[in-house]
Amino acid sequence: MKHLIVSLLLTLAPYWMQAQKLDVEGKARISDMEEVNTADSVVIRMSDGTLGVRDVSTLPDADSTNELQQLSINGDTIFITNGGYLVIPGLSNVHLIPTCNDLIQNGDEEGVDCGGNSCISCAERCSDGILNGDEEEVDCGGSACDPCPTCDDGLKNGQELAIDCGGPECPPCSLDIIIVVDNSGSMDSEIDAIESTINSFASILTNAGKDWRIVLISEYSADFCIPPPLGGPTCGPTPNNTTDFYHYSTSIASNNSLTKILNTYASADDFNLFPTGWQDLLRSNSLKVFLEFTDDDASLTAMDFDTALVTLSPEDFGTLEDRNYKFYSIIGVSEAGSPHPPTDPIILTSCAMGVDPGATYQELSILTGRDRYAICPLNFDIIFSDIAADLINSLYPPE
Repeated sequence: MKHLIVSLLLTLAPYWMQAQKLDVEGKARISDMEEVNTADSVVIRMSDGTLGVRDVSTLPDADSTNELQQLSINGDTIFITNGGYLVIPGLSNVHLIPTCNDLIQNGDEEGVDCGGNSCISCAERCSDGILNGDEEEVDCGGSACDPCPTCDDGLKNGQELAIDCGGPECPPCSLDIIIVVDNSGSMDSEIDAIESTINSFASILTNAGKDWRIVLISEYSADFCIPPPLGGPTCGPTPNNTTDFYHYSTSIASNNSLTKILNTYASADDFNLFPTGWQDLLRSNSLKVFLEFTDDDASLTAMDFDTALVTLSPEDFGTLEDRNYKFYSIIGVSEAGSPHPPTDPIILTSCAMGVDPGATYQELSILTGRDRYAICPLNFDIIFSDIAADLINSLYPPE
C-alpha cells in the first residue's frame, strides 16, 4: 500500500467546511478525525494507476493508508512523505500542531525548527555540522544562521585565505607585500643588504607563479634606491616605480614604524606620487603581508597598532576576529635559534647589531602566526628566500 496518492473527498455542508479544524501531529490518521470532519469515502490511487473506493469505517488503524506522515501544507493540500497528498477542497482553517521538524517557523520558534521551549536552540542548530532546518548550506543561511560565505561578501570567511579569495571555491589571492624599513643612521648596512637581495625575493615569487606587488615604505634617496628589475634603470631625483614595485617615500625613524604605517595609509608621500597615500596601491582579493626591518623597538604597542590597523580599513586588513594581514619581523632579536617561530615566547636578548630585540614587532608576528628573524649578520638573501618559501608553501599550499 506504499506510494499512494490519497484524495480525501469531503461531502460536508458549507457550515462544516468553514468550521473544519484538522490537528496533525506526527502522523495523520484519517480515523482519528472527529466524525463531523470525516469524509464518507477515500479514493485510493495505486502506483499502477488503478482506483478503489473504500468506506472510511473499514480502514483499520494498522492500514498503511492511515500512517501517512505529514510534511507541509500549501493551500488546501497537505503533502505527505510517501509522495502523495490529502486534498481537502475549500478548506478554510487547517491547523498544524507545530513540531521541530516541519520546516516551518511556528509556535514559539525563533527560527525554522529551532529556538523556543521545545526545539533545539538556533545557535546549536547552526553549529551542529548538519544540513537541517531551512539552512542553505551546512550551518549557514536560512532564517536563523549567519549568511553562507560567498566570494563577494567582503568578508574573510569559509575556507578563504584572505577576503573573498583563496580556498577551493574562490579565485586565487594576490600578495600585497608592504616592506617597512627604518632608515635611521644605524640602519645603513641593512639598507645596502636590502638593495642587493630584494630582487631575488621577487624572482622566487614570480617563478612560483604568484601574483605579487611590493610597496616599500621608507625614505627614498640615492642611498636607498632599489635597482632593476624591480626599480628603474637609474636612481633619479624621484623613485622609479614599476608595475609591480612602488617606493612610497617617507622618513622612518628608529621607533615610529608602526605609527608611520597608520599615518601614511591615506596621506601623500614626499614626492606626491601617491596623493591619497599607499592605500591606492593595495588590491582587493589580496593578502596583505608586512615585512618590518629595524634594529630597534616601536613606541606604539602591538595591540594599539593591531586595533588601529583593522579599524583603518577592514576591507584591506580584516577584523580583530579574522585578520587579513601577516607580519614578519626582521629585527634586532638574538640570532640564536633564528628564525623564531610563532610558538616560541618573546625573545628578550638582542643580536650584536641590534639596539633592541623589538618585543612589539615580535608580538605582531606571533599574533599573525609568522616568524621573527635576526637582522644580523645581514643574511638577507636567506631571510628573503625563507619568507618567500613560507608564503608559497604555508599560505599558498599546492592545489
